[in-house]
Amino acid sequence: MDISTREALREAIRINAVEMDRLRQALTERELRAAHLKQAADAMEVAAQREPPASEAKVTVPDGFGQRQRQRLSSLAWATRRETYLILKRHGRPMTRKELLSELSVAGLKFNPKDPLQALTKILSGAKKEFYSTGEGYWFRDEPKNKKNKPTK
Repeated sequence: MDISTREALREAIRINAVEMDRLRQALTERELRAAHLKQAADAMEVAAQREPPASEAKVTVPDGFGQRQRQRLSSLAWATRRETYLILKRHGRPMTRKELLSELSVAGLKFNPKDPLQALTKILSGAKKEFYSTGEGYWFRDEPKNKKNKPTK
């Protein structure tokens, strides 16, 4: 082999190694995303199969609540809005993100483990037609926040 052929082969090997590193990194990112999606799917499945306690049976989500142009009933955001509605109705008062996250976890919903409060905030702030932050916590957009709100039993 002459020198130019060897150099061309070395360059091809170097390029191939760089491309392999890029592909390994892309594969790792996809595997992480797949694991996160599987965890979210498992959480939604658990939440969907959960039997409501007897005290929760009186509280129901009204038809059309949280209606979106494109409904994705299996999404974590939809399940979070639905469960948040039920939780706030049961408690009858605004609730902080930490309180809601605790209740949503009991309901079987799992959020991004890196920053679950951030994930919850993003979902609820995206539901501006349904909820708003009162300063004391989240409450219903269409209901007044006052001391007369009694928990549903």
